[in-house]
Amino acid sequence: MGSTTVDCALWSDLGATLAAAHYLASATVPTPDVFVHLLNEGVDVWRPVHAQHVHGSVYKLADQPYDRETETWEFDPGDEVVCELIDACESRILAAVALAWRFLTIVPPVVLEDGDGYLGLFDSADEAIANLDLDDVLEPEGFAYDGEGRLLSVRPTTRPGYVGQIEALEATPGHQEQLRAALLRALRLKGASMVADDLPLPLLLEEAQRRTRGYWLP
Repeated sequence: MGSTTVDCALWSDLGATLAAAHYLASATVPTPDVFVHLLNEGVDVWRPVHAQHVHGSVYKLADQPYDRETETWEFDPGDEVVCELIDACESRILAAVALAWRFLTIVPPVVLEDGDGYLGLFDSADEAIANLDLDDVLEPEGFAYDGEGRLLSVRPTTRPGYVGQIEALEATPGHQEQLRAALLRALRLKGASMVADDLPLPLLLEEAQRRTRGYWLP
């Protein structure tokens, strides 16, 4: 592959054919190419890299030459990443979109808290992102948690059709008390004064979801 990169101005039929072929043959080809986004380029630039299929949509980027003096990959060799077939540069490529552990450890519901104590409870990270606008992603005012109390991040993404991406910041839940406090605040604003402070977190989430109008509480 050498120093080949793909940008929107130079995209070719060859790049599209390679991406589609590797995607379709990922179960049988031991080292398919996936595409990694290059940072700080000014335009969308994707580098095809060697990767090993792990399972499902997860690939491990193989050890390979990487000149950090000339370019910055969004993900490093050795990373396990979630890959999706996306539209880029008027074609379809199999692109690395997230570190696998940050993407796959999220347990629903996804809970978004804004700066005023309002909560959004969603069945998935993608559903949560669909209810945000770009300003919410670029200038977040609150916090995000998964259903077990992991702290989540909301960040911009290169995924077409999405204003952002939600990822876990910790593998083991470390913010259960903060999630509990956020749920109790929102339920108090809703008028649920009889909810016990020591209600187990799963039941507290159930109560919040039961009282939600649409997606947001209160």
